[in-house]
Amino acid sequence: MCIISALNLLKKQSIFSPTFCLVLNKVAGHVLFLLATAEILREEVGCKWVFRVKRNPDGSVERYKARFVAKGFHQQHDIDYNETFSSVIKPATIRNVLCLTISRSWPLRQLDVKNVFLHVFLKEDVYMTQPPSFIDQARPSFVCKLNKAIYGLKQAPHAWFHRMTSFLLSVGFVQS
Repeated sequence: MCIISALNLLKKQSIFSPTFCLVLNKVAGHVLFLLATAEILREEVGCKWVFRVKRNPDGSVERYKARFVAKGFHQQHDIDYNETFSSVIKPATIRNVLCLTISRSWPLRQLDVKNVFLHVFLKEDVYMTQPPSFIDQARPSFVCKLNKAIYGLKQAPHAWFHRMTSFLLSVGFVQS
């Protein structure tokens, strides 16, 4: 669903409005970007809103989800980013950890960080087009200089991994 049809749907039925407002508040609360003049040497990354309806097993609507994402496929290596990261874990490692946990009767917890990339500052300067339907009328030619990572950026997972690793090392964990 594109932003225009979603915004029209918002006006008509107001079904996405709680989710949409929540996402906008999260984005605004994290000072995700600042408007800036475009650098001549850099091409800005596009962006879009992705809307999704999450359903219960019986098919009824559980909630409406909205996510603001960058069009990272426009980024160029060594210009917009230097490193990427993809976390991988072998199934054997998961089985070993679970077996060890069960055999020693250790408690097992899961961690889920909501809007994880909004907690990560970017090292690189990344410029993004203004969000569709939210273009600043006083400065329509300006672009957004990202302060924090968002979904879709090539370097977002690497930046999150670096921040998480730094925290774990600071509280006493040892890297193998």
